[in-house]
Amino acid sequence: MKTNLSIVKDKAIQLIYTEPKIVEGFNVCRHPYIDTPVINGIDTDKPFNIFQDTEKYLQWQEQCKEDIIHRKNVYSIFSLIRPSYRMAFFNDINQYLSDKDFAEMLALSWFAHGGKEIPEVELEAWFNKADKSYLMNKREQKIFSELPDQVVVYRGVSSPAYKCGFSWTLNKKVAFWYADRCESHNSCVYECVVDKEDAFCYFNTRNEAEIIVLASDLKRYNLTECHRSVK
Repeated sequence: MKTNLSIVKDKAIQLIYTEPKIVEGFNVCRHPYIDTPVINGIDTDKPFNIFQDTEKYLQWQEQCKEDIIHRKNVYSIFSLIRPSYRMAFFNDINQYLSDKDFAEMLALSWFAHGGKEIPEVELEAWFNKADKSYLMNKREQKIFSELPDQVVVYRGVSSPAYKCGFSWTLNKKVAFWYADRCESHNSCVYECVVDKEDAFCYFNTRNEAEIIVLASDLKRYNLTECHRSVK
């Protein structure tokens, strides 16, 4: 299947007209393409407030639309969208993507914001569909191929309720960092020994030695809480 770039562009253009909303107490706003009320026009360095200068904001929207129309590939469109919105955009357009674009944009969306707000069963279906030769880069594929038959993985969480997530790591220090950053009395780190065939893929784009373990596979294993601190 070839990517239907025309539909992807249409979907991306629709996002331009999402109503921006101010985050109370902060000088930021929620919108797929902008994160602050004060932005620069696409063709100028002069900033303006999108809530105060309606005319310029409308001009920006049309300029952004033209920019998307002239994009040559899916990656260049995804790169315009704020990281926290990419997985939702992937959810909206993945059925129009080639195998290569599907896997690469799933990985890009995952790196940006994980699978928050995506149903577990759907997220698992996406990973199962993704071609691993595109999902991982060459370096990641090499490391993944060299993993032992049984792999020790770790997961740091803010609460035991989240221990069965997809994202694990080969590096215990990374897991403790995730647990510590939560600043929660319930935070903890879990250890699990999984068969390599259930370690779905390896990512290191964020230097976290991340291992994806699908939830349905994880249910077969015992998760042990780590009590020893890591420095």
